[in-house]
Amino acid sequence: MTKNVELAVSGYCDGHYGIDGLYIGTPAIVGREGVREVVELDLTEEETAKMQHSAKVLKETLEKAYAAFRSLI
Repeated sequence: MTKNVELAVSGYCDGHYGIDGLYIGTPAIVGREGVREVVELDLTEEETAKMQHSAKVLKETLEKAYAAFRSLI
């Protein structure tokens, strides 16, 4: 890939959409070395709330999975 393109990826959110420390589906600029930047869309309040709710559910699910894994070792 010789130029940057915008793609839907599982990008790392570090404050984007009010979400911290989580990889979640979002558009991003991708170049030859990977994700260059997460593109933060101008979402409505309702869309932002839904995105944040999805992030919360994902974090809770990951925490449960990590806890279950740790109990096996």
